[in-house]
Amino acid sequence: ISDRTLVAQKLRDSDNLARTMLDATTDSAFLLNTRGVLLAVNSLGASRLSRKPEEIIGRHMSEVFPPPVYDFRNRILNSVISRRESIRVQDERQGLHFDTFYSPILNDNGEVSMVAFFAQDITERVVYEQKLKLLEKWFENTLEGFMITDSEARILAINSSFQTITGYSSAEVLGKNPSLLGSDRHDAEFYR
Repeated sequence: ISDRTLVAQKLRDSDNLARTMLDATTDSAFLLNTRGVLLAVNSLGASRLSRKPEEIIGRHMSEVFPPPVYDFRNRILNSVISRRESIRVQDERQGLHFDTFYSPILNDNGEVSMVAFFAQDITERVVYEQKLKLLEKWFENTLEGFMITDSEARILAINSSFQTITGYSSAEVLGKNPSLLGSDRHDAEFYR
């Protein structure tokens, strides 16, 4: 085997390893040069754009991303290049929420030669957080007194109506057993 053949095989192996690693992540992964030309993309990133990786690689961002997404990403790209530091942003488009990390890749002279960015779909988490905030509002604003306990019957949280009805503040009840509210009208099993 000639040296040239051996080098070509090592290069193919390296490319295969890089492709396998990119495709193993649950994030969309993109690599761009400083002019905004896409040098690499993983399968998930391409599929989120309804394309195949080979249809994206070598194209300018403006040809791949819809105009508002391109404008946003281009501003971030230029900021990463000028600052020479990573940027993390969250954005929403078409009902999907993304947490995106942009990172400069520096050459031997310390100049940005490429930018990698990874976009994670956080829609499920955002929807969950919105529901949790709604539940927190309800918990705090209901007229009924509520307490939340753990499996060991320790009070973890109370709402303001609980404080009004019982006269106990959070500081007085958190970590305690609900039996402290005992009226001697119920047996111990009632407070478990």
